[in-house]
Amino acid sequence: MEEILRQIVSPELQAKLLVFRLIFGFTGFALLVFIFWVFTQTAYGKFLFMEDWKEFAAYKAFALRKRVLRWKKIIKRLESQREDEYKLAILEAESMLEEIFKRMGFGNTLEEQLQRIPPVTIPTLEELKRAHMIRSNIAHDPDFVLSADQAKEAMEIYERTLKALDIL
Repeated sequence: MEEILRQIVSPELQAKLLVFRLIFGFTGFALLVFIFWVFTQTAYGKFLFMEDWKEFAAYKAFALRKRVLRWKKIIKRLESQREDEYKLAILEAESMLEEIFKRMGFGNTLEEQLQRIPPVTIPTLEELKRAHMIRSNIAHDPDFVLSADQAKEAMEIYERTLKALDIL
């Protein structure tokens, strides 16, 4: 047994195996780099791996950037000076808020969510209920007239709510 061990650790055998060790070491390293490259190029890999790194580097939640861009598009509708764009902006803003509350586990519809949310969680809860009434009028009454001031007030309420939740 001792003789076999001496032959394995002998400098002559180690010198002969050096070439194979270098080949296998280089091949292993190249395969590791290739696996990393393939993993970062697939959508699944980007989602699993790159999401965490981007979030870490930006000091913000990964999906926050998408929500901010979505909010900017919604706000841009207010610049059009058209009533139908105002209505659409309010509908989209409430839809965005409803999705967020749904992910937080407050229910499926905004009416249900507004009843379940404790007032301590959102300081703008009463104002949010008023904005929801405007949205309900838009959705259920085709003759509802929405002024620019009403639209801006409702959008400010949604914005304050999103800021209170650290979404914007």
